[in-house]
Amino acid sequence: MKQRRKKAAKHDKPSPLVLRLYVANSNPRSQLARANLSTFCERYLERGYRVQIIDIVRDPESAFQNDILATPTLVRVRPSPQKTVIGALSDPSAVLRALDLPEQSVKPPSISFVQSAGEA
Repeated sequence: MKQRRKKAAKHDKPSPLVLRLYVANSNPRSQLARANLSTFCERYLERGYRVQIIDIVRDPESAFQNDILATPTLVRVRPSPQKTVIGALSDPSAVLRALDLPEQSVKPPSISFVQSAGEA
């Protein structure tokens, strides 16, 4: 009986947030996405998340296997279902909505997001 309770307790824990950012080398939009993702994580996410940066120039097979057609692309790997955001991540509200993350986790602003010249 105790073993069943322990197993159930393990399954009750939410899986940690895992994000994967696909970039193309040091392309300016990829650099912008990296900076914005760092700011986004600091401002909006609690502890318990993991970010993986995948350079598709160095690892094209990963992009192929994961159907990445454009960079920069941010993928919420866990929890399921997978969610995807394409672009420089300049609009934090749009990123929160696209990743299906609660907006009440918003922390007070300490750093501003950077937009490229072509973004409004």
